[in-house]
Amino acid sequence: STMDPRPRILMDGRPLLDPTNGGIFEYASRLLPPLRAFRAFSIEVWANRFKGVFPDGIDHATRWPNKLLHAGIRILKRPRIDRLAAVRPPDLFWAPNPHFIALSRNVPLALTIHDLSFERYPEFFSMKQRLWHAAVSPRRLARLARRVLAVSDHAKSELVTLYGLDPAKIEVTPEGCDARYFEAPAISPDA
Repeated sequence: STMDPRPRILMDGRPLLDPTNGGIFEYASRLLPPLRAFRAFSIEVWANRFKGVFPDGIDHATRWPNKLLHAGIRILKRPRIDRLAAVRPPDLFWAPNPHFIALSRNVPLALTIHDLSFERYPEFFSMKQRLWHAAVSPRRLARLARRVLAVSDHAKSELVTLYGLDPAKIEVTPEGCDARYFEAPAISPDA
């Protein structure tokens, strides 16, 4: 078999492990199938979980204790995620949200930012959430990213205002809507 010549995107699949199926889970899980169907590039998914079952669709699974993985990335910039999922180096690493990320120098980061409410309104976040944001440092990640995907014009303007990002590196990529919302409801003939 010959190696796939298409550009290879490695996706951070940790949002797919969210037991609460929150907003980032919805965003990542609904976007993945159409991205996999798009033939211009290949997309593979990496995720880490120390214990438990990985959901379908995780191509590269690692089993590091999360606290160890996060501390290593935060303090030592190791391990590098692209090397944990090394079949061949990815052409791009896409993170559907800010997380603990360390990459090799030659692997560009594309980072989705949904909003900066945690910056504007920290009082609405728990101490644990505030500590998590401080440790992950979305501002640093957004500055390191080759491209930042903002889900709205408002998010883009916040990234420019609060983080001082160059508007040229921010792409507004509005979140979609499930196709079922475009189907006419079935109406019974007796109605």
